[in-house]
Amino acid sequence: MNAKVSSKVERNLCVLFADVSGSTRLYEKLGDKEALHAVERCINRMTRATEQFHGRVIKTIGDEVMAVFDSAEAGMDAASSMQQRVDDLPPVRGIKLAIRVGFHFGPAIEDAKDVFGDTVNTASRMESSGEVGQVNISEATYALVKDEADLTFSPRGKVQAKGKGEMEMY
Repeated sequence: MNAKVSSKVERNLCVLFADVSGSTRLYEKLGDKEALHAVERCINRMTRATEQFHGRVIKTIGDEVMAVFDSAEAGMDAASSMQQRVDDLPPVRGIKLAIRVGFHFGPAIEDAKDVFGDTVNTASRMESSGEVGQVNISEATYALVKDEADLTFSPRGKVQAKGKGEMEMY
């Protein structure tokens, strides 16, 4: 009998989610082929920003990227770069492409090529609760990156995180 060796490793990671905003409208207005091309351009730019700051894309889910970084600072730098890279794209037939980004730093379980745990769930809530063009982070992550040069943070209020109750978002 062969024993399966577990590849599950728990360690602190910065988990980031970035989502192309208004993609439903893109598909409706542009048609599938042109909208898919526009979304792919955003995904490619988000992937390059991830790689630039030594992160790795865990997966893409439709018009969303899930990525991980070894530090909250690298996640912040990548998030800022993603916003700038997508903002630099020209409008597609009058539609300006934009993304929403959220991340959280904390313990996560890496298993093969995926990541699981409360940190993943918190990062997802940060992204889904944010506004277009913003980078949203948890209060705990804010404490780690607040002294970063050239960045301005402002409290964005409390967000109801599924299974966690209210959390402060920056």
